[in-house]
Amino acid sequence: MHMMAGKESISTMPAEFLLDENLIIRKVHYSNGLNDRMSLELIMDFASRQ
Repeated sequence: MHMMAGKESISTMPAEFLLDENLIIRKVHYSNGLNDRMSLELIMDFASRQ
């Protein structure tokens, strides 16, 4: 385990964003835990429609 940099916290949860070709955020996912991520199926579906 390493020391957290700056004001990072071990309790910080990740967020993921899907942006369109104009850099507009179209989908946001705030994780409930470290293993809670957007599914690859959702990402691939989004990418195929752009």
